[in-house]
Amino acid sequence: MICFSDGDGCWIRTGRFHAGYGRNARMRIRTLLPVLAAWVPLIFPSEALAIQTHGGTEGLYAHQFGHVLFFVAMILLYFRLRGQAEFMSRGWRYVTISCLLFAGWNVVAFTGHCLEEMLSVPVFAGGSTCWERALSDATGWKGLVLYVCKFDHLLAVPAMLYFLLGLRAFARERQ
Repeated sequence: MICFSDGDGCWIRTGRFHAGYGRNARMRIRTLLPVLAAWVPLIFPSEALAIQTHGGTEGLYAHQFGHVLFFVAMILLYFRLRGQAEFMSRGWRYVTISCLLFAGWNVVAFTGHCLEEMLSVPVFAGGSTCWERALSDATGWKGLVLYVCKFDHLLAVPAMLYFLLGLRAFARERQ
């Protein structure tokens, strides 16, 4: 039997909440889990591996096709939700904004991938850390547009945030 104690008695046993301690135990776990989840990457750091490369042309084609399909899905969902009365709640408005941001992100990411393939030299040159690297072909328009496309997270992160806000609004409507 697993028992965690807060000094006054056992408040959780084998995953089941005891009567009288249930709400307090849930609140403690709700606050403890995000703190632990935030500290684990800081305690055990490793490489972020945030840049994804595609082996050969077939990997890039499949990836680009995924961007096209996701773009089409977001545009279709946007037009489906746009003028209908049953989709005018706060949650659906957030999801609609999310669709537009995801569609924009797909356009930017698709363009960036195409430009990466068009450039004859490696995109970034320099040292081993990201702070020592520089854009190698920044004089041409392709290099500058590619540099702007590298900031695609400025669309992707708000899109995910608006989607999350929409889901939260849906959950609150059900209560």
